[in-house]
Amino acid sequence: MVTYVPIFEVELLGDEEILKKFEELSEFHKGGRLEEAWERVIELVADAARDLAPEWERTLLSSIEEGEILIDAENVEGEVYTDSPYAAAQERGTDPYFPNLDNISAWAEAHDMSPWALALAIAANGLPERQFMEKALTENELEIVELIGQAIGQVLEERY
Repeated sequence: MVTYVPIFEVELLGDEEILKKFEELSEFHKGGRLEEAWERVIELVADAARDLAPEWERTLLSSIEEGEILIDAENVEGEVYTDSPYAAAQERGTDPYFPNLDNISAWAEAHDMSPWALALAIAANGLPERQFMEKALTENELEIVELIGQAIGQVLEERY
């Protein structure tokens, strides 16, 4: 079993009226339409994260996965994750540190660099933040809100 640590978590908030109506929805109503909408949201964010992830050898890109949708009486949750050991460093960047030369040799050589020179650059500057997951979310914010809004509207139509 693979375990992972979230890079960051997101909570969608709306105006009080929409949140109140959302809370009024029964468990039965939440399951169908909202689950479908969240599946589309998760797919959208995962695809965008893959497009934005660093591309070298597609290691990080191919590790981005769509998680399951969890629905309970109060919450609807979905996840996009990666089990790549260096995903957090790519997302958030790092402070300066001296990396293990074995870990960076293949990348350095593929980019016609000396692993030692790359290690010195990382030791002096750290790694820059790439924010591929955060950008995947923020660049698709309007579409996400629209998808969830449409689902809530359909559920409320059915209810009233």
